[in-house]
Amino acid sequence: VSDAPGALAGDVRLLDAEGHVLVEAERLAFRPLAGPPGARAGDDPAEWLHEVRWILRPASSFAAAPGAVAAALRPGFDRMKAEYEAAGTEAVVRRLDRLVAAHVAEGLAALGWRPSPGEGVEATALADRLGVGTRSRPLFGRLLEILTEEGVLETSEGGWRVLARPSFPPAASLASELSAAHPEWSAELALLARTGPRLADALAGRVDPLDLLFPGGRGEDLERLYESSASLAGYNALVGEAVARAIESRPAGRPLRILEIGAGTGGATAHVLPELPADSTEYVFSDVSPVFLAAARKKFERFGFVRYALLDVEKDPSRQGFSGGPFDVVLAANVLHATADLARALGHVRSLLAPGGLLVLLEGTGRERVEDLTVGLTDGWWRFADRHLRPSYALLEPAKWLALLAELGFEDPVAAPGAHVERGQAILFARGPKASPAPGAWLVLADASGVGERVAGALGAAVAVPGEGFAALGPRRWRIDPSRRADFGRLLDETG
Repeated sequence: VSDAPGALAGDVRLLDAEGHVLVEAERLAFRPLAGPPGARAGDDPAEWLHEVRWILRPASSFAAAPGAVAAALRPGFDRMKAEYEAAGTEAVVRRLDRLVAAHVAEGLAALGWRPSPGEGVEATALADRLGVGTRSRPLFGRLLEILTEEGVLETSEGGWRVLARPSFPPAASLASELSAAHPEWSAELALLARTGPRLADALAGRVDPLDLLFPGGRGEDLERLYESSASLAGYNALVGEAVARAIESRPAGRPLRILEIGAGTGGATAHVLPELPADSTEYVFSDVSPVFLAAARKKFERFGFVRYALLDVEKDPSRQGFSGGPFDVVLAANVLHATADLARALGHVRSLLAPGGLLVLLEGTGRERVEDLTVGLTDGWWRFADRHLRPSYALLEPAKWLALLAELGFEDPVAAPGAHVERGQAILFARGPKASPAPGAWLVLADASGVGERVAGALGAAVAVPGEGFAALGPRRWRIDPSRRADFGRLLDETG
């Protein structure tokens, strides 16, 4: 043993009770570590020890770059555009929009509205007079917007003014003509045939919209709408092609992990699964509803590499059994807009991606009347709470999607066919951060700008916003008075 200044060095043998050597170390040196100011030797034995922790870091994904995948879809988009033009899709959509407007006029008339030119309209007062239920008020405002787009109303200070009495052909006649001329739109027309004539009952709360969308608990028409309808089939096929392009550079023998969030009726899934190597893929089909999972098990039973799991993307995935490793590709087709807070949901999505993993989003990009009169009848369509991002409508245009993804730390976000699609659908891609965020619990003290809340969403963190008085606003979300020291103490107690 040598006792050099500031150090202790020597050979160490650890023996058992019978004198056998268990551990032997030669020239082992010990040096003192400086403790925190004011600490004294012997205060806490835990302070004497140094611990090395090994943290498992997931392997980086091999998925192709977002820009490369988007560029590879360009011929497919051109082909789809040509097919739509040949089929007169824009003209059909205009006729569908006219049909929806006719249903709106008839539904409001059934509630007792007889608009007169020059009449002033205030949404809340009119809804009260017509007996529109509280849950249907957001939809009611959208219906007035539709009549404005049709020239029946115009916006004025404090509301609307009637320009002309509605003069649409009977909705039943418009639907019959469309059905005869365009059977390829049968999914949309079948849904509108159930919801349109019952619009007044839905607005007044006399019928559950889910009973109209899922008669007898069956959802065949919605399944056709999201998988093979004229409006979505082409986009679903491109999603399948995008995933195939993304995994082209997969190293030999490397397992492939893909997660689909909110997979629902499996509209996109049906186009993705055939593109995957069955012998080396784990595909997780997830949804918030066990009903969809049960149906998907039957629908995709020939794909033995698919696993089915419950997942609510609005909640921490690690508390739902998704802490076992990240995914190379995360896919979400027409689902994230249905969350209350896009930033929070995307933060959870980001936590599921491997470093550099690929996010594939299929999303609507603007107001769509068929959706307004079908899924728009449900509470879920209007439950968004991030009004700074979505002031009055659930869907977000591509440019705002790209800005939000960049703000939340996603890399290289890009939209296909571009960031300025005015109507329809867009496929968006982004790469997960190459470096994983530091482990641990996070608490973000946000200001009123909304930036702090988006950062909290990206980190999956708890967040406190300023206001009057302490209050729990929801899961991992609080309000505090920044001038009150007691609020900070209570916040730390409740967040643990």
